[in-house]
Amino acid sequence: MNKSFGTRKRTSFPIKEYFQEFKNELKQSTKLWLVFLITLVVLVMDVIIVGSHNILALRFRNG
Repeated sequence: MNKSFGTRKRTSFPIKEYFQEFKNELKQSTKLWLVFLITLVVLVMDVIIVGSHNILALRFRNG
């Protein structure tokens, strides 16, 4: 009784199939992390730039 769990096809090269799936998952997660990292960098730069402008504005306004 040989039951296959899941929807994946059985192949004669399960290791090759495993590495192919791993590569696809890595590509998708890498894209997600890249978007997250870019968004984080933009937000940090925004806080730094806007914060520095506010500090300069307060410094010049007060004296």
